[in-house]
Amino acid sequence: MSEEGWFYLEHGEAQGPVDDLGQPLRENGISNHTLVWRLGQDRWRPLQAVSPHQSRSAVGWTDARPHPWRRYFARTFDLVVNGALSWALLGIILYIVAPAAGPDLLTSAGDNTTIAGILNAALVLPLNAVFIGCTGGTLGKWLIGVRVLAADGDVIGFVPAFRRECAVWLRGLGLCIPVIAILTCVNAYKNLKRNGSVSWDQNRAFEVVHRDAGTQQVVGCITALLIAVVTLAGLTSLTAK
Repeated sequence: MSEEGWFYLEHGEAQGPVDDLGQPLRENGISNHTLVWRLGQDRWRPLQAVSPHQSRSAVGWTDARPHPWRRYFARTFDLVVNGALSWALLGIILYIVAPAAGPDLLTSAGDNTTIAGILNAALVLPLNAVFIGCTGGTLGKWLIGVRVLAADGDVIGFVPAFRRECAVWLRGLGLCIPVIAILTCVNAYKNLKRNGSVSWDQNRAFEVVHRDAGTQQVVGCITALLIAVVTLAGLTSLTAK
């Protein structure tokens, strides 16, 4: 059998080859997440990842090029907004469990900028993992146009997402420790530009896709900026009292 053309998996069996995946796509024989392969590929990959122009999709999410600044700003947004939410939840829990000591503990942690930054990133981990594991992205990622998916195009689930978040916190953010964080961010930036991916995605074969440039992307970024500004203003007002 010739290996020229596309092969696709249907009910666990390889079908093809076909010159164009458009016909089985139109006839609903395959979907956006169907694994496809052709000569030259190292492994089977979802249609949306290898032939986004044919994908039913992922319409609007076909950009698989590395976008380090999108990822950085999405991460920063989540540290600010999800961090504020996490601190609020922690405050409620402490108030219920230890109403006398809870406020003092939060105040003590907040007075030390380094400790507050480390704790903030740690508190955000499970919240980010829930969103990424269940939907492919956090609020920041959805607004700024980044999604993290499994190799088959499906969501990755909570446990893999949590492990990924821990790896980002350690290897990408340097635990948010000053100076170390800058070094790890620079190293991650260089790896992403050079290899098109970073270790916490490569090791688990995660696919990172981005929203295409256009009106939705612009509106999403502006919305993210406004939410971040309002959140920071609120936090500044609270700490000033």
